[in-house]
Formats: sequence, C-alpha cells, structure tokens
Amino acid sequence: MTELSSFLEESLQKAAAELDLVKALEPRGTVRRVGDGVAFVVGLEHIGYEELLSFDSGAFGLAYDLTPTGIGAILLSGAKGPSVNKLPKSVAYLGLIS
Repeated sequence: MTELSSFLEESLQKAAAELDLVKALEPRGTVRRVGDGVAFVVGLEHIGYEELLSFDSGAFGLAYDLTPTGIGAILLSGAKGPSVNKLPKSVAYLGLIS
C-alpha cells in the first residue's frame, strides 16, 4: 500500500508543478463579429479605454467602444480567433506595436 501511495503522491506533485493557474485565471472574452477593422467582443467586463487586447490568432486590438453589452476593439492586425485575452499592463509591452 505504501508503494501505491508514494506513486500517487509523486503523480500529484508532478501534475501540480505543471499546472498553470495564472493562465487559467486570465480574463477572456469571445469575439462575436468582425467587420470594417473592428472586432466586437463580449465577456471582458473590466477592460479600460485603449487597453491592448491579444486575440487567439496572434492579432492585437485596442479597446475603444466600451458599452455595457460589449467592447468594440480596433484591430491592429487581422483577427480570426474565437476568443481574446486582456494583456497585463507592463513596461514589457511598450513599443510592442509600431
């Protein structure tokens, strides 16, 4: 029985080390439609004006039209992914968009 319990303990420790909770807790939204260089996103309630957004496709956008029902984000490059992430505010992102 101790061999089984030590195996389970090692397996749980390995799984816990690989678990990335920061990624799981990031705010995520869903792109409802894209047209004329604007992506309409829902599900990001705490976005501020002109915050940089990262789409699953690798595209970026700026939050401009903030409404109670969603966000209009000006696309800085093509957006094809179904969801979007809010990028954290950081000095590391300065100069990212030229």
